Amino acid sequence: MPALPDLSAESPHNSSGNYGVLDMISVPALTWVHEDIRNFGGNPYHITVSGQSACSSYRQKDNTENFGKIFLEELNMTMLNEYYRDLSRTGTWDWAKDWTAGGAKSDVYTYFLTHAPPNGNGGAYHGSELYWVDSIKNGNPNGERLTYWPPSKENTTTMWLGGSWGAGKVAEPARIDLIRSLFRENVQWFNTSSGSEYGDINSKPAAAKALLAGAGLTNATLNCSIEAFQKIVPANASVVLAKRVAENGTFTPPAADTDFPNPAYQLPALCAVQIEMPTDANTTFNFGLFLPDTWKGRMVVSGNSAFSGGVNYAEMGAGVTYGAVAMSTDTGHDSAFDNSWAENPESIVDWGWRAMHLSVVEAKKVIAAYYGKPLDYSYYNGCSTGGRQGLKEIEAFPDDFDGAVVGAPAWWTTHLQLFNIYAAEYNLPENSTHHISSDLFEFIANETLKQCDPQDGVKDNIISDPRRCNLNLESMLCPANATISDSNTCLTDAQLDTLYHYYNDWVEANQTFIFPHYEIGSETGWGQTPDFSYIEYFLQKGTNFTWADWNPSLVKLSDAMNPGNATADNFDLSPFYNRGSKLIHYHGLADPSIPTGSSVYFYKQVQRTLQSKGIDLDDFYKFYLIPGMEHCGSTPSNMEAPWYIGGSSQASTIGSDGSGNHLHERKGFNDGKHDALLAMIG
Repeated sequence: MPALPDLSAESPHNSSGNYGVLDMISVPALTWVHEDIRNFGGNPYHITVSGQSACSSYRQKDNTENFGKIFLEELNMTMLNEYYRDLSRTGTWDWAKDWTAGGAKSDVYTYFLTHAPPNGNGGAYHGSELYWVDSIKNGNPNGERLTYWPPSKENTTTMWLGGSWGAGKVAEPARIDLIRSLFRENVQWFNTSSGSEYGDINSKPAAAKALLAGAGLTNATLNCSIEAFQKIVPANASVVLAKRVAENGTFTPPAADTDFPNPAYQLPALCAVQIEMPTDANTTFNFGLFLPDTWKGRMVVSGNSAFSGGVNYAEMGAGVTYGAVAMSTDTGHDSAFDNSWAENPESIVDWGWRAMHLSVVEAKKVIAAYYGKPLDYSYYNGCSTGGRQGLKEIEAFPDDFDGAVVGAPAWWTTHLQLFNIYAAEYNLPENSTHHISSDLFEFIANETLKQCDPQDGVKDNIISDPRRCNLNLESMLCPANATISDSNTCLTDAQLDTLYHYYNDWVEANQTFIFPHYEIGSETGWGQTPDFSYIEYFLQKGTNFTWADWNPSLVKLSDAMNPGNATADNFDLSPFYNRGSKLIHYHGLADPSIPTGSSVYFYKQVQRTLQSKGIDLDDFYKFYLIPGMEHCGSTPSNMEAPWYIGGSSQASTIGSDGSGNHLHERKGFNDGKHDALLAMIG
């Protein structure tokens, strides 16, 4: 049979390698093998091809030299043989390790040939081909009477074949670290915008791309530039920014991102992108992406807070440290305290669900185009309004996420927003005899801790189970001979009546349950001035509303309007369950913002709904009440409760400089027992 042109000595492409073997593997010989096997009834596609030395390589001289120049200049190395030896062994081992860790059905066996021919004409060493025969026959190189060949996994060993056979180290640990670090640097380096010394990654030799892929990295197929991203988004979308961030770098949000102005610190090397999208309702929304150079095929979406707008870049900074693309939406507006945007009902829909869902859909498309492959898994991590967003997503769009970690969700929008005003109403006006000052709430918190802490069996400055505490409120009453100086250390009868309202559910006429009460142990956060934004804008009552205009009939109006369809009260989570997705739901027992009982109520409603379908919640839904934790994180000033579980906003609470972002990587926290997101994504 004639040789292929590119395999001949006269090839204009300066190729090298074993022409005979390459010609054998190429179309003519392999086609003949297929036909012959088919003729005697065998499976023509069950063929094993193996080789070593020149029998397993083919390079073009021009590409090889260009590729070598790139890496040698970066490493500043002159010993070519030593460099390529360590590079090859480390890259192959790293790829094999990640292949196995990624759930592969078969092991990978790597080796290093140590045999040196006795003289210049001795030729290559082929005694080890006994292993190849066993691999072809059994799918495993370990046959009878052969030295055991261990598969390549986490241990940094490879099979050494030569004068003796056995497992040996891949390379010196310092060299492994150096080369793996080089891999990470070059992903960033290759993704620089056009005009750099080496240009676009797509112009790099194929060997460079293969080497990076072999190290367990997913190459970007686009430059990190506005022009590159503009080509892959819909024609009516706009790329607001595209910016490279170096390893351990900082990203500062755009000035317009008013509610989330904090930078994201200590980031891995990545490309930061923000995209503006229109909706069919004549509104727009933005979403941001952190696209890491070292990508594990995942996406972690972060939620928002309250009514605020803006891309939550600080929270994305925590998500990207898990090796995932991080995403957040601005919910359709930029604002911290001005809620006049809600005068437009369609903007409320964006805030309620539309911006989040469409951001997820479009982000997945951008990710696939950027990396040249779709993501494997998508996860959600949000608390408060972010928790509501997560529940709304898994209820209305169960295919958006493979798992969700939801904290203290503000899921019952139509009732929660009014409850916050209802609770504050009983403590107004401030000049009344029944008003409880912030100093008195501190006194109440200390008294409840003193009474309830010992009742759980351990005195540890934590109220572990407030619902089992037998709290004697009358013990806080002022004595008959109390003076004005005692006013911050005891309660009057009128103040005690106010306190009872905080500790009891909101129930209206005919024992109609509206919303659960605050828990014992959350008192330090009580007594806040009511915010009427929900009534003013969402219920369209105007900006002249005051506490004196309060009327329980607002509950019926709120239920009827359900602004933005934001309430996440579809308790049938069976579609989410049926696709194999998971939910972790947590709530702090000292939450002064959203009563813990609202999460208990949600869980019981889901349980009741799915029980009739024969679904056991424990199969996919884990619910945790966390003693001593306030709203989403932290602990009251008079308690000492551990609360970090890798939940939304917790990393930034620990370290405003980004130090908390990497807490899940530290010894003692780097497992699913201490980090809910790690428990979810594995």
